[in-house]
Order: sequence, then structure tokens, then C-alpha cells
Amino acid sequence: MDTFTGPRKNLPAAPPGFVWVNKPGPENTYVLTSFDDVDGMPVEDFMKYYGGGRRIVGGIDHQRWHENIWAPATTIPASAQGIDFFNKVAGDSQKSLDGGTDIIVDDYYTNMVDAGRMEKDATLIVYALGIRVDVPHREFNAFTALQPVSAAVTGTDTSSATAHVLALNRGAIFTLLKGGGTSAEVVAQGSLFDFPSRGGPGGIASGNTVEGFIGNGNGFLNYLDEVVVLDEGRQFKLTMKTYRALLSVLNVAVRPILYGCLVDKFSRRAA
Repeated sequence: MDTFTGPRKNLPAAPPGFVWVNKPGPENTYVLTSFDDVDGMPVEDFMKYYGGGRRIVGGIDHQRWHENIWAPATTIPASAQGIDFFNKVAGDSQKSLDGGTDIIVDDYYTNMVDAGRMEKDATLIVYALGIRVDVPHREFNAFTALQPVSAAVTGTDTSSATAHVLALNRGAIFTLLKGGGTSAEVVAQGSLFDFPSRGGPGGIASGNTVEGFIGNGNGFLNYLDEVVVLDEGRQFKLTMKTYRALLSVLNVAVRPILYGCLVDKFSRRAA
């Protein structure tokens, strides 16, 4: 049965690799659809005909993230090999972006279930990539393992937050890769400002004791050209390559986020 019309509670289970999609129309009609039919689809069409995943039975809005920290008073060395994201899970240890601090990853740093790939019985349909960087002009005054543990701040601006974000934009290239090894496919590539909100980087001006920050990757999404399907077991990563050494004064968090629709094994059972 490729189509079903009727109440969702009577919908049969979708087989592996397929989902039920409630296509637009006056009738409550579900169409059995392969993930292969969605992979590479223009995001514009995915939003129109699949509601960004909201029309997929059991699909949920999902953000898949992985954060790392550029420690204050340190330098990220120039590296053509780069630094990988999405390759750790909670409990793993990772080096800070400058390589000087061992960080124990927890669920705040990443919600990856399987290091470097989508977990078993789960598929992520990705339609946008953001790289979130928010830097305050007035630094927190207390950190544990490079994370703030107090809302108290320093008395004055400690350095230019804007310069830190601009340095990342001018010194690093981010590449999202699907697959692994020599067969990895480049999904998206660019500098920090190529993955912002639609309005680009922004913030609140400050000076001396006035509060303020500069940020990237907030607000409305900037969509990919095509939908990318990361099915179970599919390797992927985002690599940050630096083409000149970058010196930091402030504590800077870099947080790539994949936006999409998550479909897991529970989504394929009978509704």
C-alpha cells in the first residue's frame, strides 16, 4: 500500500527506509515516501510539500549541535588539517580549539548519540546549518573547565568582542561533510558569516561598563540549497580549518548546529 486515506490512528507502520507523509490537499491522505526521494531535494520544495518535516508522520523539529571553546589568552594555530566537530559524545574528552585544555564533553556540548555518525534507527533530514558564536564585551569573571559558573562580570570591557568574531570570519573556513574518507561529499563550505541568521552577524553596542555582545548564527535560518539526508550509520562532520594563527583574549564558544527533522524508529511504527 503506497497511499492511505483515513484517520491517522489506523495508519499502518512504514517499512525501514520509508516514512508516511501527509501531503497537502483537502483529504487526509498519506503517501509512503522513501528517504531517497527527499535526499537532494531543493529546500524550497521540502518546505512547500513536506512542511519542513512537519508533514512527516512522527518527524520532529530537531537541532543537532556540537560546541567547542577557544580559551582566553590562547592561540588557535594555523592548521590545514583542521578541527572536527560532531565526532564526540557525552563522556568523551576533547581538546579546546587552541589545544591547551582537556574538556569532558557533556550533553550541553553535544547531543550526538554515536560519535561521528547518525545513531542506529534514526535519520536526520537537514535543511539548514548555523554556526553560533556569541561573545560578550564584558567577560564573565569565573569559569570552571572553560564554562562560566557565575553571572557576575568584569567591571569594564576586557577586549573587543567584535574583533574576536571578525578574526574567526577572516581566519577560518568551515566545511560540512557527508560521509567519510576520500568519498566524503562537501555539503556546504564558507567562512563564519556564510552561516549566519538571514540578517547576518549582529549584536548590541557597548563601551566601558555598558553591556553588549557580538554574535553570529542567531535569528532566522539561512537554508541550504538542497536537503541532506543523514540516515542511520551515515558519517558526517564539520571541519574548521584555520589559515593563520588566531590569538584570543576572551572566552569564545563555537557551536555548529544542524537544523532539520529527526525521524527515529518510533516514528515508523503504526500511528
